[in-house]
Amino acid sequence: MTGHALSLARPGGNITGFVDTSPDLSGKRLEILKEVLPNALRMAVVWNGANPVKVLDFKETEVAAQAFGLELESLEVRAPADFEKRFKAAAARRSGAAVVLQDALTLSNARKIVDFSRTSRLPAMYGSTEFVSGSWTWESHAYMQSQIFPQLSSSSMCRRGLRN
Repeated sequence: MTGHALSLARPGGNITGFVDTSPDLSGKRLEILKEVLPNALRMAVVWNGANPVKVLDFKETEVAAQAFGLELESLEVRAPADFEKRFKAAAARRSGAAVVLQDALTLSNARKIVDFSRTSRLPAMYGSTEFVSGSWTWESHAYMQSQIFPQLSSSSMCRRGLRN
């Protein structure tokens, strides 16, 4: 068999390789954010519009947002220079939280994304711990625990993986 798989669930033959897509996670990410931040009506999504896989992920995120009654703010980036102007515009519109669709561009600009989230006091969900490693501090943990997740105790935060 050559070409693309029919689907991830039923690829149709022997396949080796790696797929960097997680459209099924889009809904779960929004569901978790909506559960933790029930008053949030708008979510910002940072994604690379030049990456065809992330275009699909963003479309799935839009479908999930409609199902949850959320408005999405697209923070589409295509180059490192795009981040600052997208963040400035997003800060003015005050989204309730942000989701980052991870790829090489967003991961290589993780520091910018995390700094924006922190200075804007915008809760964010990242695709991996690389976004926060090196920038996660106990001060950040204390803020998250007291302001964003007050209903969770410190020990339950550890069990849910919210602390590095």
